[in-house]
Amino acid sequence: MYKHWATGHIPSWPADAEFAGLSDVVNGKIVLGDYAESKGVEFRFNTPMIKLVQDESGAVTGAIAEGPDG
Repeated sequence: MYKHWATGHIPSWPADAEFAGLSDVVNGKIVLGDYAESKGVEFRFNTPMIKLVQDESGAVTGAIAEGPDG
């Protein structure tokens, strides 16, 4: 039996070990967030995307967003 399982489109495992019947619980959002930050990712919340940046082939290569400070 699997100890953890993905739910929806983001890895999110039970936050309540008692509810899930597990003695140790891993929160996938925290694990992946920590990994992303260690690779240089900066998370910005409440920052709406204004425009996608695309290369010549139309592949998305970035995003332009606007936060409270511009």
